[in-house]
Order: sequence, then C-alpha cells, then structure tokens
Amino acid sequence: MTVLSLQRLTKASTISVLVGLFLLNMSAVDSDHGFVNPLNDYMINPGYYKLKDKEVLSQNIFSDKKLILNILEQRRDIPFKTIEIYTKDLKIGKRIVEEGAKGVLLEIYQEKFENEVKIESKRIYSRLISPPKDKLIYIGSNHSYRTELIDNKIIRYWKKIYVWATSYDKNCKGCNEWTATGAYLKKGVVAVDPKVIPLHTKMYIPGYGFGKAEDTGGKVKGNRIDLAFDDLRHSDWSARWVTVYLLNDPKEK
Repeated sequence: MTVLSLQRLTKASTISVLVGLFLLNMSAVDSDHGFVNPLNDYMINPGYYKLKDKEVLSQNIFSDKKLILNILEQRRDIPFKTIEIYTKDLKIGKRIVEEGAKGVLLEIYQEKFENEVKIESKRIYSRLISPPKDKLIYIGSNHSYRTELIDNKIIRYWKKIYVWATSYDKNCKGCNEWTATGAYLKKGVVAVDPKVIPLHTKMYIPGYGFGKAEDTGGKVKGNRIDLAFDDLRHSDWSARWVTVYLLNDPKEK
C-alpha cells in the first residue's frame, strides 16, 4: 500500500489487517501523535491511503476484471428515546425539556461482484461513534391542594371538573362483573374517559360519595362519567351535571 505522510510518499508491503496497526508497524505516526479515531480499524484492502488531520481516506476497491471487492463506509443514525418524568419540584402545568440527540453508528460493508453481478454483501465491522442522548421532559406534579365542605364532609382535592354523570351496574348491555382494569364492578367504581380523568384517580361525587376511576365505556367520552351501583333497581341516581372533585393524580410520583 502507499502512504502519504508529512508530504512524503512511502510504499510498503504488509500482512496487517487493520490500518492503524499497519501505520504503527511502519512508524508512519509516532506514539505521541498516534491515530485515535475509528478509522484506525479499517480493514486493509489494496488501494491508496492518505494521512490528513488524523484521518485515513481510502479508495477501497480491488479488481481482477472478473472479481471486484468494494469496501463501503456507512454512518447510521441511532434514534433517541423521549422520556417523561413527573416531578414535585415543578408546579402542575410546568414543563422543562432537555433536548435529545441521535447517536451515530459506523458500519463497514464488503460487497463482492463477479462479472458485474453482486454475489455477496456483508457487514465486516461496526463501532458506536456516539451513543444517543434521551430527550427528557420534566412535568410538574406539585399540586396545590384545597379543602371544601361538601355533603357535610371536609374534602381535600386538587382539581374539580364539571361532568355529565350517568349510572350503570353489571346487568347493563355489554357489562359484566369485571371492569376494564380488572376490578370487581360495585358501587364506588367510576367509568371515565382516560383522556379527561386518568384511570385510578380517586374522586368525590356529591350525592354519590367516594369513587375511583376503574372502568371505561364506549359511550363514556369527554366530560362524562358513569357511576357504578351494585343494583340500579335500588339506586336513586338520575343523570345530571355534577362537579367532581379529584382527590389525587395517579401520575404524581
């Protein structure tokens, strides 16, 4: 192979497999300024190599008219993850975003052509140049709790929401004894739209009592809830608009 170093051309033969090892063996670079980059580990193929700014640029092509070997370099992006972190260090509604960054993977492929037809392609080397950095989204969960006297009870809540409230039991069409979360259907179970009220939220409903979001329903969308009873025949609930008091946030850590 031919090496250009400090404006001097050097020709040498080698049985080394890696460029970096070959260069050190022939003293093309000294130990204090040796190559420290992924290109040191390029597989050696007959061709022309040039030393410049600690890089090795190569034309990795071998041909004997019938057989052609190509060495191809590819740098592939590694996607980053987006992680949401709920923290009490921030007030509810506040968000802080730390942007992520893609990682880079260096891959080297060998392609073999015979009579201009590709007969083989395989990866012969890979190295992680830089790992991906996750995107972090810090979401405030420090709620401001308030207390209020409701139905002669002191209720401590962080949010209240106005909803249309209907009722159901295990005998309704499409219902059974078990809810969408696997809970037994009984009084205190509330069907919600998880986009409005997260599942497992504890709440207080005036005129009904304490409940927990443990079910969903095909017709329960938006600001609507369905209140479970052991037996609707023994309930006196009539569908109406009501203010629901949310007692906790399931996402709060």
